[in-house]
Amino acid sequence: MKTKISTYNLIRGLILAFIITFTLLLILALVLRFTQVRESSIPFLNNLVFIISIVLTSALLGRMAKESGWLNGALLGFIYYLVILILNLIIHRSLDLGMLIVFRLLMATILGALGGMIGVNLT
Repeated sequence: MKTKISTYNLIRGLILAFIITFTLLLILALVLRFTQVRESSIPFLNNLVFIISIVLTSALLGRMAKESGWLNGALLGFIYYLVILILNLIIHRSLDLGMLIVFRLLMATILGALGGMIGVNLT
């Protein structure tokens, strides 16, 4: 059995994930600017943006793939978070390779797999 992974769809999914992330972060910034939401809630809201972006785009990718949604979604989540790590390294010129990064990379992969499974079953 050959698994179906489309590099083209994966790249489209990654681009869409970052568009969704940017849009949600922009909305979050506006909410924080013009409302009384506390700054202490930023980490939670940031994680929520992270989760929504990965699950939504991996579900769309799974739907496009029509099979192996878990694999397509897991790859999307994994690569999405790796790109975030690389951007963080470029911007901050340092990277703390602690357990939090390993945990978040694992969570991105799992969330992507779940989103991909949801997407395959929506077709």
